[in-house]
Amino acid sequence: MESARSSLDGATAGLSVRLLGPLTVIRDGATVQLPASRKLRALFAYLALAPHAVGRSRLCELLWDVPNDPRGELRWCLSKLRGILDEPDRRRIETPGDTIELDLKGVSVDAVDIASAAAGGIETLDLQRLQALSGLFVGDFLDGLEIDRNPHFNGWLIAQRRRFRSWHAAILEHLVNKLPADADEMSAHLEKWVELAPFDGRAHVALLARLAQRGQIAACEEHLASAAKLFASEDLDFGPVREAWRTIRSERPAATLRARPALVPAAPQASIVLPDPGVAASCKGRGSGRRPTRRERGRRERGRRKGRRQPPPRQTALSRVRPSSPVWPSSGISSSSPAARSLRCRKKTSRQKMPAGGSTSIM
Repeated sequence: MESARSSLDGATAGLSVRLLGPLTVIRDGATVQLPASRKLRALFAYLALAPHAVGRSRLCELLWDVPNDPRGELRWCLSKLRGILDEPDRRRIETPGDTIELDLKGVSVDAVDIASAAAGGIETLDLQRLQALSGLFVGDFLDGLEIDRNPHFNGWLIAQRRRFRSWHAAILEHLVNKLPADADEMSAHLEKWVELAPFDGRAHVALLARLAQRGQIAACEEHLASAAKLFASEDLDFGPVREAWRTIRSERPAATLRARPALVPAAPQASIVLPDPGVAASCKGRGSGRRPTRRERGRRERGRRKGRRQPPPRQTALSRVRPSSPVWPSSGISSSSPAARSLRCRKKTSRQKMPAGGSTSIM
């Protein structure tokens, strides 16, 4: 960050002023102790950004109430500022007529550098200049310098903060477009851009694309849900952002599957019960592209023979409904079934044809 702060940090000699973040004055590399007066600091910042000399009446109206001798307080503030800014051979505060003006030639002022770059067109800046300007934004404009019961100055302060935030967002937008996609600082710039422009759909889409590129799909969906609620709270159309996210996600299906394995359906489980352990063992290796071994073929053949020798008892619907019916032990056939009656008839006929004594005589 230190290497990106333009001439404010690059020069150890001379005077430099920081208006972004807390007001800071640096002379020859050392921070100058400023008076605690908020109105003195506010006067200094207002004059530093003024494009031309400002009338005393305007300054009194901006910072002081009429009953409190505003011109006297203005003179006191100017005397303190002269002790901070003036040099032995150069006076930085000029008072032509009834106006006041700061001479900041040769002084590095971060806010002035940014305003000059914005006036020339941020889109015309190269990557190095964009990085340098981005590094100047160490905080809000005049951070912590609000003045109670002073609506004129506070209104000006709010307008300046809004203007610098807009410039910061524009600088970040052009910066992320010119940085390499794998730059380490890319994520930080995108998150800051979204923070500064929460209702700019382009910032959200750029952040979603960056997160998806890194495989952080869950973070994408979390950000998408939060942004959708934010847009809905202001009755803004979130459709373009959502549609852009669908496009981003469709272009990276592999990253999506890695990040969300629960979306991939589990492989179906077979529910086939093999009738016999021998048969189950014989089925091992089928469909695997190899021939069964001799031992496997033997187990398979023994399973088949065993199945032929001992067929499982066959249950019919009638046997399940009437379990109390007598069953012939030798055949497993119910005595009341047609098959049983037919069998009894055949046995009776064979006994009638057989001669008495159970044997035949030879004549």
